[in-house]
Amino acid sequence: MNNPPPPLARRKRAPPRLGETPIPPRLVNRPAQWNRYHNVLLDLMDHVHGFVITDDEDPVDNRFRKDKLFADSELDILTPQHIYRFFALKVYGREDPGIDDNPCFGRSSTLAYYKKAISFFMPNKAGNWTVVNGVATGNPTRSTEVNDLISAVIMKETRGIGVGSSMDRPLTKHEFFQTLSLIGKNGALID
Repeated sequence: MNNPPPPLARRKRAPPRLGETPIPPRLVNRPAQWNRYHNVLLDLMDHVHGFVITDDEDPVDNRFRKDKLFADSELDILTPQHIYRFFALKVYGREDPGIDDNPCFGRSSTLAYYKKAISFFMPNKAGNWTVVNGVATGNPTRSTEVNDLISAVIMKETRGIGVGSSMDRPLTKHEFFQTLSLIGKNGALID
């Protein structure tokens, strides 16, 4: 009789050697966008630590290196105020936008992506941001302050204020046939 093949033995990961740092569990199953997520986190941490890049400075000397992995203790210092200021700077061009300011440098979809990218690295990514007896816990990207900023940008977008959408749309039937007629008049443009 045909016997089923034996189950594949699971290899246990060897413990790290002396001097090696263990791979954090969230880096084992990296998403395809991990490098872009990490760049957003680096920009945020540069902003939090006050690194500002000007045209005459060497960006390598005053920023975190691209291969920098942040420990949970380094990420625990992040608060909703840090993320709010970072998001406002990216979209409004200033850390403390007023009611009359318009988002001229980005859209709500950009902020939603930044929020997702930063949240990926948070130690307590599933928990909401809560402050109980002066102790703050959870994920600062899920705070009402950050969500209210994104909602304000959405409200400005629906009013037609701020950066326009750069989303492409499919051709209409008329545009498609117009393109075909142009190709037919000018000869075969496609080899």
